[in-house]
Amino acid sequence: MDVTMDTGLKLLNMAIVLLSAALNIYLFFKTKQDKRFSSIEDIVEVVEKRLIGEVAQRNKDIGKLVLRITLVEKEVSSLPTHDDISAVHKRISEIATTMSALNERSVNTGRTVSNINTSLDRIEHYLLEKKP
Repeated sequence: MDVTMDTGLKLLNMAIVLLSAALNIYLFFKTKQDKRFSSIEDIVEVVEKRLIGEVAQRNKDIGKLVLRITLVEKEVSSLPTHDDISAVHKRISEIATTMSALNERSVNTGRTVSNINTSLDRIEHYLLEKKP
């Protein structure tokens, strides 16, 4: 008997269908014997209880998340914006420019003081030598 790929797939498909049908029949009789599920109303009641519990838990979780989001939004609202940071950066640049100008002035003042000291030293030296 020559089994091709197509025939093999068909046999596998049939085996899966038969296995699925057998499993469904087994589960049907198993649940029929289970005392917890003697009627549809019992099944509905059990499912409703489970769903109510899950919904209550989800509502608690959502409440916690809403609280956390509110706290984060409150904290984020007090943080500086991009415009605030840009203004600070601009002001720092202005201060740096002013400091640079002051540095140049202090260098020039230092030179002037040095020149005055040199002149005073020369005058003092002259006066000490000229002393009668």
